Amino acid sequence: MANNNNKDLLKVGGLWKNTDKNGNDCFSGDFTFGTKMLVFKNTFKKQDNEPDFNVFLTPKRKPVKQDAEQKTEPETDDIPF
Repeated sequence: MANNNNKDLLKVGGLWKNTDKNGNDCFSGDFTFGTKMLVFKNTFKKQDNEPDFNVFLTPKRKPVKQDAEQKTEPETDDIPF
């Protein structure tokens, strides 16, 4: 933060602007080591006392690693008949 006047603020992460499958702006970013934060516009808002955005926490998806020994296609040379 460039301005340290408010020492009560604690930065918990950063968010990146994205577009959801419906074309709406949304924001996502890392919250903790195993959690991701998602912020979506409340497209169901009908009254002023309803939130403009909804915040969700979700577990991070671990990338699927493929071992060097694991084959993507079965071998056709070892057919058991």
